Amino acid sequence: MLKLLRIQGRSMLPTLPPDTYVLVATFPFLSISLNDLVVVNTAQYGVIVKRVLAVDSSKTTFYLCGDNIAESVSSNQIGPVSKAEVLGKVIWFKKPPRTALNYLT
Repeated sequence: MLKLLRIQGRSMLPTLPPDTYVLVATFPFLSISLNDLVVVNTAQYGVIVKRVLAVDSSKTTFYLCGDNIAESVSSNQIGPVSKAEVLGKVIWFKKPPRTALNYLT
């Protein structure tokens, strides 16, 4: 199944600026690999999009980070993420059009 989500925060800049639409392949999805973008449901932060920084040898536990380290939580704060917590994998995204206003922010 596919879901369309809109990015609201700045944690994945410059890859996914706010108002970017992401197409997410939900479970069952293809295998998760290093550098994939995944959607995760966390108890503390809710639904977030992060990059896979590391994968354990069994491929069932993932370590995540945001591209904008200054404004992002990572596995340092949320801990390792199990495959059960992964809602899906980003397979496509469309950034918002560049305007003078969002160019300056």
